[in-house]
Amino acid sequence: MPRASRRDWESLFKLADRDGNGYLDINELRALFKKANSRVTESQLIDIFEYFDGPNGDRRITMKEFTTGIRKIEQFHRDVESLFKKFDRDRSGFLDRNEMKRLLESSGQRFTHQEVNEIIRQADANGDGHISLDELLNALT
Repeated sequence: MPRASRRDWESLFKLADRDGNGYLDINELRALFKKANSRVTESQLIDIFEYFDGPNGDRRITMKEFTTGIRKIEQFHRDVESLFKKFDRDRSGFLDRNEMKRLLESSGQRFTHQEVNEIIRQADANGDGHISLDELLNALT
């Protein structure tokens, strides 16, 4: 995710708030994703909306909810990137099977050879047998 300032996110929010009421409804969020040429499914859009709407659950996203959600997403990305770098021991920019197994087992759980292979198969979008940072992020979101 590109690093952006709070001002950038606030500007994006205001742009998406087409009716200028200070809130984003599901249709405004959908239009924002469409404008960005995003291919989120309707189900994903609903999940994203509910994530930003937060515990208030009033079916509208405030500027504060939006910027708070973005900061949490940015922190999650930084945490995953740090974890990725920690387990990419050969600094190849990819996690091979052994590195991925070590990452998985750092959770305290044990994984069989078959389980690791299946996790890699599901996460490996380009089928090269290695997991990139982007593939790991996509698998975790």
